[in-house]
Amino acid sequence: MFYRSIVVEGKENIPKNGPLIIAANHPNTFMDPLLIAAFVRQRVGFLANGGIFKNKMLAALLNYLHVIPIFRKKDINPGEVANNQKYFNKTVKYLNGKGTFMIFPEGSSFYEFKLREIKTGTARIAFQFQEENEFNKGLKIMTVALNYSDAIKFRSKVMITFNEPIEIDEYKDLYEEDSEKAVRAVTRKIEEELSEQLVIADTPEKEALLRRIQKIYADYWLEDKRFKAKDKAEMEIRIALSKAIAYFADYLPNEYSEIEQKVDAYFDKAESVRVTQNLISGAYVGSNATSVLIQYFLALILGFPFFLLGYITHVLPVAISQYISKVPKDIEYRAPLLMGVATFLIPLFYFLEIYWFDKVFENTLNTIIFGISLPICGAFVWLYRTFFIRFKKLKTFLKIQRKDPDYVEHLKTERESILQTLKEAQNLYSLQAEK
Repeated sequence: MFYRSIVVEGKENIPKNGPLIIAANHPNTFMDPLLIAAFVRQRVGFLANGGIFKNKMLAALLNYLHVIPIFRKKDINPGEVANNQKYFNKTVKYLNGKGTFMIFPEGSSFYEFKLREIKTGTARIAFQFQEENEFNKGLKIMTVALNYSDAIKFRSKVMITFNEPIEIDEYKDLYEEDSEKAVRAVTRKIEEELSEQLVIADTPEKEALLRRIQKIYADYWLEDKRFKAKDKAEMEIRIALSKAIAYFADYLPNEYSEIEQKVDAYFDKAESVRVTQNLISGAYVGSNATSVLIQYFLALILGFPFFLLGYITHVLPVAISQYISKVPKDIEYRAPLLMGVATFLIPLFYFLEIYWFDKVFENTLNTIIFGISLPICGAFVWLYRTFFIRFKKLKTFLKIQRKDPDYVEHLKTERESILQTLKEAQNLYSLQAEK
């Protein structure tokens, strides 16, 4: 429910049994392990930073859920030394029982389009386990790439890519020859696999350019019949765009600067009159904009009673959940906190509302109908909100088109010019990538 779309790639790569280590990037704190574990058949243990174990009640719950702490310098008191060997031993014991556990080798969770330095701990645990078992347990490391359209936004999208497992046995000879070299080789392999599957924009400027170019491209996967799985196409195109942008920024700075200036100038003009890309391209409404506007208006009128019921019955639990989710300073904690609080509060309010309704009206059948309607109307509120936003944007667009049709046509011409520039850049990047 929290995510509008979850695209899963490589599900066939997930081993049915352990011992297995899952190594994933970590942009979204508690949501990352929940999403991955939902698609793994066997019970999954977790490695997590020791800071969250300071609360005794939370620590007890985490231990029950097979969460093993790893303490960093900032997780311990000044003057103390982090001794993680006993926790490494716990993971080895867990693997000996053909277990599967998850580790986030970046070490911390940050919501950004970047893969941070991969720590060597994952490889060290793997080789320690294999060495103690004389390399006869068949341990594997499976990397998992998580790509969010917006990690902290409700009803956003996520793509999970399960890569083919890395066979640690293949590094046995190298480990016996030089253990540190083997650790670095496996760590490098993990980093390469994750980098290949992730959207990476290592500066705010590149991230802003990536988001804008993706908006320009958005209508293609709405119209192109090849893109039947549009959510998957959207994520894959974003990954490809991020790599192309990085290439141009590093090797063709003049071309990169030209693209950036064109895109920024175009968006500044479009945003100054609050016109969105799908309206300029005609991807959603085509030439029947006025007809679509009327349809939106009628849908809003007819749906208003259902929206009102859904709004009244959900406004308090949703508002409280949103308020609590904004308490943490780190935005990476907001999505899991919002989902957790809402998952508790909404059913609680359902119970109270159904109880109150039955007390007031004293009619069992009507109470049952009211109870069934609650989640339906709650979902309808979000749909109604989407229609209302689209209605407002389309109304604004038609108003501008009537007042200054030349301005809209100029935007369309600029957009086509940018698309042509991007196509030429794409061809150049493809040629370079093949070399």
